[in-house]
Amino acid sequence: MRMNIALGGWTLSAHFSTAVRTATKRKTFAENVAAFLGQYQMDDGQPLFDGIDLDWEYPGGGGLSGNSVHPDDGLNYGLFAEQLRLALDNKFPNKHVRITTASPGGFDKIAKFGLDGLVPYLDAFHVMTYDFHGTWEDVTGHNAPFTADDKYSIQHSVKRHLEEGVPAAKIALGSPLYGRTWRQVKAGSNPNLPGYNQAGDPNNAGHGNEPLYDVKQLEPLIRVQGWKPYYDEEQQALYVYSESQGIFSSLESRASTAAKADYVCRMGLGGMMFWDISNEDINTSGLVSSAR
Repeated sequence: MRMNIALGGWTLSAHFSTAVRTATKRKTFAENVAAFLGQYQMDDGQPLFDGIDLDWEYPGGGGLSGNSVHPDDGLNYGLFAEQLRLALDNKFPNKHVRITTASPGGFDKIAKFGLDGLVPYLDAFHVMTYDFHGTWEDVTGHNAPFTADDKYSIQHSVKRHLEEGVPAAKIALGSPLYGRTWRQVKAGSNPNLPGYNQAGDPNNAGHGNEPLYDVKQLEPLIRVQGWKPYYDEEQQALYVYSESQGIFSSLESRASTAAKADYVCRMGLGGMMFWDISNEDINTSGLVSSAR
């Protein structure tokens, strides 16, 4: 087991762009990261954390409103990764401290991410192949479709990473343990995919008035309340729909997760990543274990 510490995230990426904008700032930032990791050590003097996961959402924009953005974000990200690799190697000469990143799944964000500049310095790219569609839209859609015509899909995301020079072995395929959820959804005219691609209201649609359900919350609704799962053969995506309550939620199952794991093996990818493990219901679903 390795333990990395994460830096950034959807709500904590406000200053990434500013922090990597000049050579001086990149050097300071990198040395601060190395110094932080040096504060926490094992009994043998080695660092407690095996690495750092950079979660900048996102270079070039597309993240939370108010984040700093610059046209050279993608380029600067690679230059920072180079400086960080140097700082970590200097700080810990007897240990390879890993650098990984949360990499975008959407083709528009991939185009600005600067993947080619990151490849020489990063150990893994944890590709967020989910949130392709969600409750920022007023029409129901798949959270993590395997294939899709609009380029928001797992296959297209992996293809773009490979085309940008990311080695297959450095790619970890992301899989969600939650479902994006809408309410007030009509069945529509397609009896095979009721509720899909229909108008819906994401507000207060899921658990605790949030626009989503964790896997551990959805499965009892299927078993006890009779919500019905449906599989989109064309896009290879699963969802659950309750016509009586007008609720639509994307979903993952043991079968869909195992299919992703099979794809990882066939493509020679480095593994899988799940967001996040606290959503798992280990007593009934075991989605993570189904990827093994």
